[in-house]
Amino acid sequence: MAMNLKVKYFVPFDQLMGKTEILELDVGAAVEALLSLLGQKYPEFNLASLEHHLIILLNGTLCTQNVELSEGDEISILTPQLGG
Repeated sequence: MAMNLKVKYFVPFDQLMGKTEILELDVGAAVEALLSLLGQKYPEFNLASLEHHLIILLNGTLCTQNVELSEGDEISILTPQLGG
């Protein structure tokens, strides 16, 4: 059985993957499975994610990679912003 997730990308990932997309994962999959899928789908994502500290938001709340996902969840992937 599968579930659909809305994934939103922010700088620098939006340059590689666009702003948003709907992805399908197995029910019970964790954030780490989503990141693995993204690395397979977008080889550039692996390189970019190694260069940047990832911030993962699940439905607007900071989460870790071992958090289980549910149908309809919204995941945002971004990096810390520096500036002044």
